[in-house]
Amino acid sequence: MEVDILKQRVIYHHYSDLFTSVRIPEPQGLTTVQNDDVRQRLIYRYEELLERTKADMLMIYIRTAEAKMEEYTQKFDSDYERFNQQQRIYLYQSKFTDRMSEIMKQRFKNIDERLHIVYDLKVRFFVEAPTVKNLI
Repeated sequence: MEVDILKQRVIYHHYSDLFTSVRIPEPQGLTTVQNDDVRQRLIYRYEELLERTKADMLMIYIRTAEAKMEEYTQKFDSDYERFNQQQRIYLYQSKFTDRMSEIMKQRFKNIDERLHIVYDLKVRFFVEAPTVKNLI
């Protein structure tokens, strides 16, 4: 969900402070260029480079978040599978009764539902409050 929220931030231009504060030092001689046309073209290229750098950084940030998401998903799946195997092995002397396992599953389901509600609220914020920036 955090990866999806990050992507929503990109779509609605709600960047974190990290990306809005990025500055590439302005070339020192830029303001002393006499020719207005040349100076404007150089300023335009500087701003273009700055935006491209921010976009590249954001893509790296998203890819890193996706890799972490995949890592956490695989770890959860393997841990959950190991838990289920242990439950089957120790069927008669189980650490958890069937009722306890059902309670845990229901609790996980409740947590998941709450996370979906929070996610939906955050996404709706981007759509309904496009002028408010950097609050999430």
